[in-house]
Amino acid sequence: MKYVFYFIGFLTIGINLQAQNIVYPNQFKCGSSLGPVMNYFKDKNIVKEYTQVIDSLLFDKKGLHLPPNTLLQFQSVSNNEDDDENNSISSPKINFNVLEYAVKDYCKIASLKPSDSSLNDIKSVFVFQYAIFQHRRKILQQNNLVVYIKALPKKGIGLPADNLFLTNKGFLNLLKKSTAILLDSTNQFEQIEVNAQEPFIGDNFILNTASGLARNRVNYSNNIARFLLNNKDQIIRWGEPMFQDLILRGKNKSNLSKAVIDNYNALQLNTIGEPILLFQEARDVINNKSYQIFLLGQNVKVKNEEETNTFTNLLPGKFHSLVLDKDTIATFSILNQSSIDSTKKFYYHQISNGIETSSLYNFGEIPIDVLLMHNCIIEGTIVNMPFKIEISANKYLRSIYLNNKLLAITTGTDAPEIFVNFDAAVSAEIFNALFLVGYSSLL
Repeated sequence: MKYVFYFIGFLTIGINLQAQNIVYPNQFKCGSSLGPVMNYFKDKNIVKEYTQVIDSLLFDKKGLHLPPNTLLQFQSVSNNEDDDENNSISSPKINFNVLEYAVKDYCKIASLKPSDSSLNDIKSVFVFQYAIFQHRRKILQQNNLVVYIKALPKKGIGLPADNLFLTNKGFLNLLKKSTAILLDSTNQFEQIEVNAQEPFIGDNFILNTASGLARNRVNYSNNIARFLLNNKDQIIRWGEPMFQDLILRGKNKSNLSKAVIDNYNALQLNTIGEPILLFQEARDVINNKSYQIFLLGQNVKVKNEEETNTFTNLLPGKFHSLVLDKDTIATFSILNQSSIDSTKKFYYHQISNGIETSSLYNFGEIPIDVLLMHNCIIEGTIVNMPFKIEISANKYLRSIYLNNKLLAITTGTDAPEIFVNFDAAVSAEIFNALFLVGYSSLL
């Protein structure tokens, strides 16, 4: 019997020692003042992996374990319930917060100036907090870590997600890296910077269409764009936009065709304005081509009680042109109004890295399909070949067609950022000429 008592005694001591190494999750909370990033905590696979990461780090750094079979549950910071108040467990407990702030919101909290140059290119700020405590809030250990999220230059192509700066993989990597630093009592960092690739909204016309094709980055500065096209260097540049008044009648009238004058007269029937010629010089440096872009328009003044605003109507019809030296190589029309494309959709419940179809991730539970909105459509011919440029998604996307086939998709509102070339057989001269038209500041 004595041996039995010894065995029971050793077993009891072992159980007590094991219990002393357990830390119980009390409050695990998350929240964002910026966007939907905390929706990732609804993904059981992410939570399961992160639970394992925290358990492993707690043991490595603190000699503690979460209870067996624990699956952490992150609740919104707006939930004020405190599980500790009526809990009789005397073992250590852990609170954990993952918070995201817009830069301007964090500046208010931390008494920083938003104009601080160190905050340039920072997309959002995460704050990680933990505290291990005994019953009745006796703090044993605690720490905070501030993480500045900085966007890397884009590698993918598509429409960037609104106020979401981490993919699902990027979010999990952030959790792992930040928690390892946070729980390391020997670490002296109070803040770190993490570089991340921004996610793109799902769609049915970019990601699949461009699968397997190179994403070509454009280096743009001072109206000059540099990029590789079919592994050859290209440099194109735009001059400053200019205009001059046109005279439709009298001995000093401008040299205009009868068709142009007739269209101006028709336009004047609906809106009274001053006829103008908009023009911009452009250059294809490597291929030694000098261009001029000409658009015909009308300056219209609108008065109200406080001020007078001037806006430009472009002449309807194919009266706009691209001139190479003295030869007109392209004529085109510009439909400068919004229109819906019923064949192209964005899927706002999905995100991707903009490169691989395998990166598609269902971010929301409810499908949200939104039709593509064109802001402007340019259509005409260039060296006797039909072309079309669709400018869409608040002018961030451009789809370029040549001979009724997709030639390129490019992103960038005022200047090209990244493009995919779908037809390597098209000459650099034609490709660059269409780029110059599609990104003219006259539009």
